[in-house]
Amino acid sequence: MRSIQVYVLQAANTSPRPSLTVLANTAVGVAANLVAYAPSGTGWVSIGPLAFTATAAGVVTVQLASNSTAADALPCYFDHIVVT
Repeated sequence: MRSIQVYVLQAANTSPRPSLTVLANTAVGVAANLVAYAPSGTGWVSIGPLAFTATAAGVVTVQLASNSTAADALPCYFDHIVVT
């Protein structure tokens, strides 16, 4: 089993929240996209850990998104990605 988590800071506690997505890759056993969202908060918070089981060696793609729909696009910062 593998897991991925990342710390995120968004200046305003608004929805939608920032997200971490592990994109599907059937070659390594990830059949569908896996998505986790940041909990509420305006300080640094952790998204995840998002767990999955890889059935073969290979690469997974991780997508980080602010998901802000505000006209002025709220700043969003990601830091400290941890893979175990």
